[in-house]
Amino acid sequence: MSERPRVSTRIVEAVATELDHDPLQLPPLQDAVDGDALNLLFSTASTPPALTLAYAGCRVRVDESGVDVERCPNRRQSTSVPRT
Repeated sequence: MSERPRVSTRIVEAVATELDHDPLQLPPLQDAVDGDALNLLFSTASTPPALTLAYAGCRVRVDESGVDVERCPNRRQSTSVPRT
């Protein structure tokens, strides 16, 4: 039985699929949420957690059933804005 990918990886992959981008084209997930804390929360919680966050112009809901991605209306879809 193979281990399920970390929740942070599943978020990036789901958003990349929704936007039809390579995951490496997306901004770092760390810009939206602490990925290490997110992975820890979903791997150790006694009650299945649920979380909604904004990432790369999308609304992302994560819960025990999986990752649901919805594009946010009126948001720029640019994913390569350099930080200064």
